[in-house]
Amino acid sequence: MHWSSSTPDLLTASVCDVSGARLYAIVEALPEGGWDWAAWAENRQTRPLCGECASHAAAVVAAERAAALLYQTPGASMLA
Repeated sequence: MHWSSSTPDLLTASVCDVSGARLYAIVEALPEGGWDWAAWAENRQTRPLCGECASHAAAVVAAERAAALLYQTPGASMLA
């Protein structure tokens, strides 16, 4: 995934699978410390995945792993 940052405290990413559906991920700094992450799939009957990590790097890894899990759900195609 290629991450974009509009501010130092917010990163976003998306990738298309071969069917054209998008997987999205976000990583955001929490006001009290730590980092929040989430990943979700467009046009799928799956629930978003989310969590918190102590560091920015750990949150990016967690969001990418979650996106990979969403990719592996039944009916998903391989990532392009």
